[in-house]
Amino acid sequence: MVFKKAAGTVIKRKREVEEETVEERKKQKRLEQKELKKNRKNARAHGDAVARAKAIWERVRPGATAISGEKRFKLVEELMTLLRGQVMSFAAKHDGSRVVQWALKAGSEPQRLEIFGELQGQLAELMCSPYGHFVVRACLGYLRKPQLKQLLEEIRGSVRKLLTHRTASIVLDRIYCLYANSHQQADMMSELYAPKFELIFPGESSSAVEVEDDAAKAAKAQPNLPLFHSQLARLLAKYPAKAGPVMEYLAKTINVVVHKGTLNSTLAHVALEQYLLNATETQRAAMIESVRDSLVEVMHTAPGARAAILAISHGTTKDRKAIVRSFKGFVARIAMEEYGHLVLIRALTVIDDTVLTYKTLLKELVEAPAAPGGETPPSLAELVCDPFASRVFTNILALCKPQHLAPWQMYILSLTRGNRSGDEAGASEPKHYSKKSPELIQAQLLQKFAAPLFAAATESVDAALSETSSAALIAELVTAPIESLASQADARAALVDAILAGVLTDGDDGEPAGYIFDFAASRALKAMVRASEADTASEFGFNFAAALVARLTDAAGNDGALWGSLATSRGSDFVLLSLLESDLTGSVIADHLAPHADAIAAASNPGAKHISKRLSK
Repeated sequence: MVFKKAAGTVIKRKREVEEETVEERKKQKRLEQKELKKNRKNARAHGDAVARAKAIWERVRPGATAISGEKRFKLVEELMTLLRGQVMSFAAKHDGSRVVQWALKAGSEPQRLEIFGELQGQLAELMCSPYGHFVVRACLGYLRKPQLKQLLEEIRGSVRKLLTHRTASIVLDRIYCLYANSHQQADMMSELYAPKFELIFPGESSSAVEVEDDAAKAAKAQPNLPLFHSQLARLLAKYPAKAGPVMEYLAKTINVVVHKGTLNSTLAHVALEQYLLNATETQRAAMIESVRDSLVEVMHTAPGARAAILAISHGTTKDRKAIVRSFKGFVARIAMEEYGHLVLIRALTVIDDTVLTYKTLLKELVEAPAAPGGETPPSLAELVCDPFASRVFTNILALCKPQHLAPWQMYILSLTRGNRSGDEAGASEPKHYSKKSPELIQAQLLQKFAAPLFAAATESVDAALSETSSAALIAELVTAPIESLASQADARAALVDAILAGVLTDGDDGEPAGYIFDFAASRALKAMVRASEADTASEFGFNFAAALVARLTDAAGNDGALWGSLATSRGSDFVLLSLLESDLTGSVIADHLAPHADAIAAASNPGAKHISKRLSK
């Protein structure tokens, strides 16, 4: 037994020694590889300078120990000594690119100009570099307008090539969206119309911009909306003989962009929109077929959303099916985008195949399946409270009424007018892009979608009434006189009960609180009261005004002091004014407010003044 134990100990010790030896060999090999890699780097052109510059950068990079201003200035000077004459070589390397970016950030104005001066003449090439394009982005952020103008002059003539390059298109998009003015944007866009703009359109300025059309006026109502480009339409109207080659060249450019995978650039979105607006029916049909599977990449911008709306409106049944199916996995994200939600509104209101739109679009919003990236998608209750997603549901219920859309949104949705089967230029009748009526499409969607929508709205009524767009959805659900909602009487009653329960509550300080004092909620309550008069004339409507008066009367009790408080408080004053103006509830409210007429007349809030005038009549 002693012998066996000793033998086991020896074997164990031998194994440990072997493992230590193997580990030492691995460690030695790693050190040798590290040294070899270092020697290879130093053997390259400017390798030693890159290593020294990187050592300086390591001392001052984000996360390093703080360094005083004077010492930092000396380090930047030392770094500039290493960079002089070889900025381009540094910028094209991985570590070197980060060093140059830091020099631009920490350097003085003359030092930044010196770096930019060395890069001039090579900026277009640098934009295509996997590391160098970060330096160009840094130049955009730290340099002034004269240098930006020089950069734009340098890339002039290369815009089409840069747009079709994956790396360069990212920087080009940044230049187009954030730094170029409208004339410079038009100049960049003109390169997509022809190889040599001056030869195709002699005497025309490539940077001329006309924005005084209806689209531009609509755009001015929303500052964040890029101006509608009328440049191509103006040129084709002036030179109709050039339409063929120009549209052919633009189509080739867009097809290359789609093939190269750079369609997410705003410049590409503008190009696609302009093509679809100015193409013939045959050209438009071919282009829609080409891009229909890629439209999910364009809807995050205004021109991209307009292009997608045009494609859905003009596309064949097969095109529409392909477009809608390409949204799979992204529907919730699209619904929550500032411009993307307009595309969903268009698809849900014009596509005849409501089985397809429900299964592909609405069902994804209801069931919230896992997104392609593994992200947890928002629930329907969360979407009801979203300022953009809620508008999708509102416009299904309200059939795109102007009160639920801004002027520029109405303009985007009205881009496609005329007779679908007729000549667009001479059409005098409105376009109809569906065989079914809007009311029939609405009814078929609500038949499957109304129940979960009511449940989600009831669940999240507190949050929904605190946001203007979501509150408008709640108002439509309560008051919309739609036959399809007749089967949801119990669900509607539950939603009304949830609203009335929170209309008036006891505040922490003993003062009355509740939805009626909130800006967004009070607007929704006012809309529901005003809609009640029309709704009572319909068998499918709901008299919310009467229900609200009953709730307020119950809360006021015998004292009645609450009525005076409501009339002299902001938010609730206009709700009471709408009840006072209603033929259904006006006399009852007048009786409740009469004892408080003097206090109301003395109040300074705007609603109280209108109430006082109404009571004095």
